[in-house]
Amino acid sequence: MASRHQGGCHVLMGDGAVKFVTNSIDTGNLNSRPVGVTGGPLAGSESPYGLWGALGSVSAKETRSIEEL
Repeated sequence: MASRHQGGCHVLMGDGAVKFVTNSIDTGNLNSRPVGVTGGPLAGSESPYGLWGALGSVSAKETRSIEEL
């Protein structure tokens, strides 16, 4: 993740809220295939991309929240 904001970046959420996410957010295994894609974890599995991945995969039935930061 890259940003000109020192220490993280601002993220626009689906409900219109803007949250500051630190550079230390869990990004998991960046070499993994996406959830629900052939060769990747099954839909409903925890995102292999950590909390960062869980925030953007509602179609994969993720249940984690940015509040877990």
